[in-house]
Amino acid sequence: MTDPTFPPVDLAAWRSQVEAELGGADFEAALTTELLEGIRVQPLYTSHGAANRQPRSYIGNALGWFLTPRIETTDTEDAQRQIARDLAGGATALWLRLDQAARSGIEADGRAEGTLAGRDGVAAYHAGDLQAVLVDVPLDEVALSLDAGANTLPAAAALIAFMQGRNIDPGAAELHFNCDPVAALAQDGTLPTTTTSLAAEMAQLTRFCEASARQATAITVSDLPFHAAGATVVDELGIAAATLATYLRWLEGAGCDPETVMPYILLRSAVDRDLFTGIAKLRALRTLWNKIASACGVTAVPAARIHAVTADRPLTQRAPWLNMLRATGQTLAAVTGGADFITTAAWDRPLGRSTDDARRLARNTQTILGEESSLGKVLDPAGGSHYVEELTDQLARKAWTFFQEIERQGGCAVALATGWLPERLEVSRAAREAAVGDGRLSITGVTDYVAEDEDRPERELFDAEFAADHALDRLRQHRDQRLEAPDPDRDCTDLSELIRLAGTGATLGELSRALRRRPADPIEPLPSFRDEEAAE
Repeated sequence: MTDPTFPPVDLAAWRSQVEAELGGADFEAALTTELLEGIRVQPLYTSHGAANRQPRSYIGNALGWFLTPRIETTDTEDAQRQIARDLAGGATALWLRLDQAARSGIEADGRAEGTLAGRDGVAAYHAGDLQAVLVDVPLDEVALSLDAGANTLPAAAALIAFMQGRNIDPGAAELHFNCDPVAALAQDGTLPTTTTSLAAEMAQLTRFCEASARQATAITVSDLPFHAAGATVVDELGIAAATLATYLRWLEGAGCDPETVMPYILLRSAVDRDLFTGIAKLRALRTLWNKIASACGVTAVPAARIHAVTADRPLTQRAPWLNMLRATGQTLAAVTGGADFITTAAWDRPLGRSTDDARRLARNTQTILGEESSLGKVLDPAGGSHYVEELTDQLARKAWTFFQEIERQGGCAVALATGWLPERLEVSRAAREAAVGDGRLSITGVTDYVAEDEDRPERELFDAEFAADHALDRLRQHRDQRLEAPDPDRDCTDLSELIRLAGTGATLGELSRALRRRPADPIEPLPSFRDEEAAE
């Protein structure tokens, strides 16, 4: 009887045989591909070199993930309606993004600030508005991510005041307060106060979480605005590491050591068009998290909590139905990479306001992957794949090098403010545009397989300006009807006092003013673009 096993083949012998079969053609040119990150993808990956890879931690998806739709419609009533549909449709978490007026820490109906009302988020300006939006949300069952940019302390005070009014214990809820000044500065170009003041506010919120809301996170490290500006995966990972290091330094200066802070940090990361790069990115993010924790002397390193967001960058206005397939691939990468929270973009997002049906399809994309495909029942789905492991290792190493470059510039916030980081991202964006232009990055329906007679879908009209005006009228009416107005001359730096003021009806602008914040220097916000724009 013959031996059914195959004899071992040396990798060098395999390559020699392949080169012979190529008949003189160059191996690298014929069989490898270079990613924009400067990594060459090989035709075969084995255990060769595995001993030199970064140590990794296993990823647990056996309990599934949080299905986390994004709520950013202007009107609070419309936001409440969207939330009701999302929860009925299977959402287990909500990402509530406030508008730019709320994120900036200003009074939304100020003479010069009215133009920010309703922009890029929900026009919610006090605890009563949050109650209108969240009135039917069981916060003891549904995780809530309240995104107020860097104006987190007043927004957190308003949310906690609303919860206290409904006798909801913050300790029984999974809350994410999302204080992320670096990402806020990158996207909006402004901060409500200086980084020194923000560090003190971040420290207060961290201490509150430690004392009263152990399931919560106070701080978020997001790469979304950098991704939208054209960053590569290596750029994004390096920026995330640098932002994390920046926050740990700030908080240590404010009296919170890294061991205390790290359990209360959430990582938010964009997942783009390439499946395996998306998987490896989330795994590399965990590697960097562990490496920075070790460098800071953290002995009990908490597991990184990752919120993966399917990116807008690969979505198209032409042949927009194909965005359903793109979002599915992105969501699969997020699941396989072990994300704890996943937000899937609606297919019609590039066209403007998404329809209810498009939001339902986005939710069901995750439901099918989790419940019909059973991906939520698999531990570390990509673990052991030599390609994924090697790609993860190379991304982490290159990102660490870029992180060190940012550190030499003085940290992420400094590199952003001086223009050094935007210039680096411009180089990455130009390279990406060139790859779209010469066909290395194909966009189905736009650069390839174009349907010339395509009909664009009809869009639901939504008057954002009217909604913003309505929100400002509601804000003025709220101020006229409340029983107690905060003393404009009284300073307040304590979170418990801010919560009390929010409970009496103080607006986010008034709470921000009570903190006696000093204005920070503005910068030019990072641009945002989609791959389709490069093709056009």
